[in-house]
Amino acid sequence: MSLLTSDEFLSCDLVTSRLMKNSEVLFSGFVNNRGRMVTCEKNNSLNFHNEKSLEMFVMEIALDFSMKNEFNEVLGNVEYFVTRRKNINVVCIPINEFLLVVIANNHISVEKVVKKAITLSKFSTIEVGLNELV
Repeated sequence: MSLLTSDEFLSCDLVTSRLMKNSEVLFSGFVNNRGRMVTCEKNNSLNFHNEKSLEMFVMEIALDFSMKNEFNEVLGNVEYFVTRRKNINVVCIPINEFLLVVIANNHISVEKVVKKAITLSKFSTIEVGLNELV
């Protein structure tokens, strides 16, 4: 995977910050194929022991996603996947060459989160491109 361009970073950053405007969203971040966070925002109510444990959590998600991709030829590409826990949902959406991870309260509509994230990612790319023209 190549280094992130400034446009890609700005697009990712716009998506994460806009998703965080929903009070039900506790974390929103993009992860590269090596499990490293590219950009993220989190709510103070998300209680990981420390930053290292959050990094380990997203690395595990990236590994899980890469393992799911092993069956793309047979089953088709992964559109998104969800882990439902007692208090939260972890929604993972592949967008371009990154994985968007959204942690939200478990009563949020997963389908709405996915739809909004995909819509935001399309518009943020356009927005960044338009900003260069100004």
